[in-house]
Amino acid sequence: MTNPRLCPLQGSGRYDYKKVPALTVREVNDRIEVFAIGLQRRFNPDEEWKALERLPKRQRRKANTEYMRSVESLADAIEGIAEYNPGWKPDKTFRDFCEYVTQRRMGKDGRFYRVHFKTGATVDLVPPGSLASGMELVKDGRRKAGWRFVSPDIDRLWREYAAQHAGNRNK
Repeated sequence: MTNPRLCPLQGSGRYDYKKVPALTVREVNDRIEVFAIGLQRRFNPDEEWKALERLPKRQRRKANTEYMRSVESLADAIEGIAEYNPGWKPDKTFRDFCEYVTQRRMGKDGRFYRVHFKTGATVDLVPPGSLASGMELVKDGRRKAGWRFVSPDIDRLWREYAAQHAGNRNK
């Protein structure tokens, strides 16, 4: 169904966008989810694989995407990247750090909004200071405002983790 406010110019087949008022949030968005304390399920590859095996092949991609959007998986991604360094072996400190990051992102520090558009697209909007991954509104000198993809600063999180656990290593 077309929006009645988007009317083509008489006989031209083009739209007069100067006369079209801004679309309201309700006209563009299907729903908005608020994740005030981040995602509450951890990534579990065994759970995902078993669920996908039960589905017909044509439905697996969509189901996998929906599952990955509903679970906290940053620590698993960090571990995946670390596997490309053949001389490195994960130790207890690394696993503790991954757990620290996961706990922070599954708490208030991982808050974000998920906007579902009527077109079927979804976007995770990340407020300033959040450890969630998604899109953030930024202002710069070239334009009034724009969007950029953001994810947690792993170096900063490592420094915070190291400072918090510095006393524990000496015991």
